[in-house]
Amino acid sequence: MKNKDRGKYFEDVIAEKIRLHLKLIKKDVHRNFESGIASIEYGDIAVPFDCVIECKYHKSWTENTLMKYNKQLIDWWNQLEEAHNKWLKDVGKPALKALIFSKPHANIYVMLDDSIKEILPENINYIVWNNSHIILLFEHFLNILKEKFYK
Repeated sequence: MKNKDRGKYFEDVIAEKIRLHLKLIKKDVHRNFESGIASIEYGDIAVPFDCVIECKYHKSWTENTLMKYNKQLIDWWNQLEEAHNKWLKDVGKPALKALIFSKPHANIYVMLDDSIKEILPENINYIVWNNSHIILLFEHFLNILKEKFYK
């Protein structure tokens, strides 16, 4: 499978997991077909609330990446920032920024701004990354979306 095909596959998987967890229909949560390129799309996944999502499915990172500074994660976060800046320009208010990443046969992780710590339930484990972000498991992210962002 080519990298681009793997990426599309992962975006579809993530959209479906969000859709099922929030009990939404496909028109409400889906992969952006242009992945942030089209004039009305922000990031890789469209959701019916203020959230910009970028997805990365690459073999090149390791769990050690989560414990230290890594240029690849910085580059991915910068892509998310570009999509969020487009959102801010068009919508006029900030959105939750989520970088969702994984690789074959691995956990799915989500990187968020560390300001999200203020609303996290006490029982959620996360990694503080680069003193400005947190990384948590995708399952925890789904619960946060359900409890805090999608009512």
